[in-house]
Amino acid sequence: MYAELERRGFSAENAIPGMGGGLLQHCNRDTMNFGQTASAVCVNGEWRVIAKAPTGDAMKGSERGRLGLRPSRGEYQTVPRESISPGENILQSRVGVPWSGGVWG
Repeated sequence: MYAELERRGFSAENAIPGMGGGLLQHCNRDTMNFGQTASAVCVNGEWRVIAKAPTGDAMKGSERGRLGLRPSRGEYQTVPRESISPGENILQSRVGVPWSGGVWG
């Protein structure tokens, strides 16, 4: 690989060899039953619901709309954002807030 890079005039710093997570530990979002997807998008100041519903695996479907998170009997419960008060919603918006030194500024 590096010989071909050199032949073409590229620096070895342009290549980062690696392998997928499946080859390392066979642990991915499917084996962990976890995935993160968008559920809403703001277009010209208007929030729109987006979601995915793949055929064949209901576990891969996503929540719809703007979401909130609240504690419920020692666990967390995902709910529509409008259904709870801002004080009850433990999700915090970090849009436009810089990350510095391990804390949100």
